[in-house]
Amino acid sequence: MEIYRRRLGKDTWHWCTNCINWPKRDYVEVERQMRPTTYELCDQCLAKDKTGNCKTNDNPSASGIGVKSQHSTFSFIVCSILPY
Repeated sequence: MEIYRRRLGKDTWHWCTNCINWPKRDYVEVERQMRPTTYELCDQCLAKDKTGNCKTNDNPSASGIGVKSQHSTFSFIVCSILPY
């Protein structure tokens, strides 16, 4: 399964951890076998995928405060890092 992230309130999914726009805070994360069909797919991630230059992380690890719910078809994490 692959991990997809999008920033909270934004409509673009990312899956390449080496994408310049890979969300590191305040994001929604899903783990799926197929690409999300809601919202947009990142153009940079698509290009990296096509050229074989996409680095992925198969193990979700939310840093900060988040909520994860497990479903039969995907995992869902909402993560927000709060200032201390």
